[in-house]
Amino acid sequence: MAKILAGLGALWLLLSAGAAHAAEGGTLIIVNAGPEADAADVQVLDMAAGHFASSVRTLSAEAALEEELDRYSHIIYFGADRRPPAGLLAGYDGPLLLIGDHLDELPQARTLKEPVVRRVERIASADGEWAAPADKLLIDYGATGAGVLYTGRSGEGEWPLLYREGQTFFAAMTDVTGTAADVLGEALFDFYGKKRREPKKFLRLEDVHPKTDPDRLREIGDYLAERDIPYAITVIPVYSNPETGKRVKLAQEPELVDVLRDLQESGASIILHGYFHRYRDQETGEGSEYWDMEYDRPIYQAKDDRVYLREDFAADAEWDAFVAEGLEFERAYISESVRNGVAELTALGLYPLAFEAPHYTMSQSGLAVLSEMFTTYVGEVQTSDATYSGSYAPLFSSRPAQLHGMRAVPETLGYIRPGDPAAEEKMLGRAAYVSAFSDSWLALFYHPYLGLGRLENVLSGMEAYGDYAWVDLKELPNRVTAGGIIIESHNGEISVERTAGVLVAQTARQMWWIAVPLAVALLVLWLSLKRAMRMRRRSGIS
Repeated sequence: MAKILAGLGALWLLLSAGAAHAAEGGTLIIVNAGPEADAADVQVLDMAAGHFASSVRTLSAEAALEEELDRYSHIIYFGADRRPPAGLLAGYDGPLLLIGDHLDELPQARTLKEPVVRRVERIASADGEWAAPADKLLIDYGATGAGVLYTGRSGEGEWPLLYREGQTFFAAMTDVTGTAADVLGEALFDFYGKKRREPKKFLRLEDVHPKTDPDRLREIGDYLAERDIPYAITVIPVYSNPETGKRVKLAQEPELVDVLRDLQESGASIILHGYFHRYRDQETGEGSEYWDMEYDRPIYQAKDDRVYLREDFAADAEWDAFVAEGLEFERAYISESVRNGVAELTALGLYPLAFEAPHYTMSQSGLAVLSEMFTTYVGEVQTSDATYSGSYAPLFSSRPAQLHGMRAVPETLGYIRPGDPAAEEKMLGRAAYVSAFSDSWLALFYHPYLGLGRLENVLSGMEAYGDYAWVDLKELPNRVTAGGIIIESHNGEISVERTAGVLVAQTARQMWWIAVPLAVALLVLWLSLKRAMRMRRRSGIS
């Protein structure tokens, strides 16, 4: 029950996230959902609309009754386990997308018949057919005609799944996750009247930290440069090993820094991938950094502090006060971590253009903090503040309300798992699926410690999509603003601004590891000279 209530709370957090971003002519998402509704459905709709709309706002059905609906150019309604309130959508005559239960009770859907729930195994269109997620249900409203875009199929028959009547679109789905999210995204090109574009490709090299082998990284970078493939590198500035107590900063590995600079100069873009890529005592790269995975909640306290749970408080008010303090701690913790990462990379001549959360785990409040410093987020987004176990990215880029103005660059193909000999084949199979959708990203990531061979296998298979361009992150408008540092990119050029105070601090930070041995060397030299002078004096006396 606690998970259900927490999930519902996360859902309403998402509902309110877009309120400040509403604009005349934007999209309104109306959610009419009971406790069984999954916040992931709301996230999918927000992400999907964010690819097309100038702004996205999400409201409950009750709140929408008080809203001036004519302010919006498009409205998406999602009903789950609840009947629409009387008068909802009355008088609205703009483009509508109606999804879910009891659509026949809405004024724009009077032609629909009494619904029958069907179980489907496949989702199909004129261009292809795909397996439906397990237990996918379709709500058969008895629709017929030429406006059918997608159908649901099983051994018992075939029924319209996504169809239109004029400017009203119907999605007879009980949820919009999995394959349903992808076909819904494709239908939105018609809903918004937007031009379909061909897919694009995107590669990033993942989890580069101070103990990364510079020779392997250079070999991969040189190979990509020879093939004229732009790519990104996600960098973790500090390596930490709890077993040895070893902590190494990137500045202490000058050979690796030189390689990263060379790769950046020859076409790579840098992405900040956390600061430590761990929270408690995991090795760098193994743990999350912005989510307490042990207790499955946001970062409410320092890693070595006592962890307080709900049962430690006598009253709800006391627990609520603790959570409020925890959210303030989380804000300061994330802000300091990200600022330190930007400062230390920039001091080394490495200029991050985007951010990727370790293991894609970060709360909605954390994403709000991040949006104050970055305009581009890479990868999947955690689907709920109730648990880190789910994350999602659409097949295309998006500016959803839940990212507070940041652009989401998706990850759609996954990565090569070291112990899976069929990983390349699976990735290329996924690429074939993703490439069937408009404006999609064939986006993958690769760990350099695997060496060049398996990446060559994947890129050879990707030659089947040779007509699709590789995305160069520097070509996109990116802006990073953190602690007196401003990094911008556009049309392949990067500009960096730093205050005088930042320049002094960065120089000191970059040189600290040299200063100690230099001071020791000077001390030894001084003692040696002093000893030599004493010996000379003694020699003169004798």
